[in-house]
Amino acid sequence: MNEDFLIGTYTSKTSKGMYAVTLNHDHQQLENVRLVAASQKPAYLQQVGDRVFVIKQDGDLGGVASYQLKDGQAELIDQKLGAGAPPAYVGYDQDRKLLYSANYHKGTVTVFKVASDGTLTQTDEVTHQGECGPKPEQDAPHAHYADLTPDKRLAVCDLGMDLVVVYDVSDDGKLTQASRYQSEAGFGTRHLVFHPNGQVAYVLGELSSKLEVLKYDAETGSFSHVQTVATIPTDWTAHNGAA
Repeated sequence: MNEDFLIGTYTSKTSKGMYAVTLNHDHQQLENVRLVAASQKPAYLQQVGDRVFVIKQDGDLGGVASYQLKDGQAELIDQKLGAGAPPAYVGYDQDRKLLYSANYHKGTVTVFKVASDGTLTQTDEVTHQGECGPKPEQDAPHAHYADLTPDKRLAVCDLGMDLVVVYDVSDDGKLTQASRYQSEAGFGTRHLVFHPNGQVAYVLGELSSKLEVLKYDAETGSFSHVQTVATIPTDWTAHNGAA
């Protein structure tokens, strides 16, 4: 039994872009690594059938792009680029055909409508503003993750603000803030994953190397704290970043 999957990469050294690789389950090996799209810094991607939505950079421009998988290659359909660094994350909304991006450097969350042919149209953008954490890396808001809750709201992790913001999303791709969950100062909120029951989320702090367990209230779209767990020993003093 073989299984193919895609890998997004940084391209500052030897990598050339987006790759496919085959997992051979019988031999427990990764095989047949091949470049499917030459691209600058496609660091994160979402595959939906034969479509791929990926972070895109072109020199001093950054944004998102859509690709079509065909005959072992990924063909560019559309890209939306703007001045500055590319996003850190892309999330896809199958029901509403929306693409979300979180831009670490700009502190922005951007929404795009995905047409049936894969082309992209921006529908909204919010810029995080407010007090940031005490760590050197928290010099400004840094949106790092933007993806759906089980009830189809949008949860955004902001590493700079130690914050999870939940947005209501309209069918035409407009965001309205529903709630804000504030972690401890210096937590460095980076990423979250929901439990299959849809009522609990696990939030990872990059700068603190801690994991928070949160209860999710679908009626209000809000989080409440249950538990905080360290991922490193209490006497650890060297640098560590949780991802």
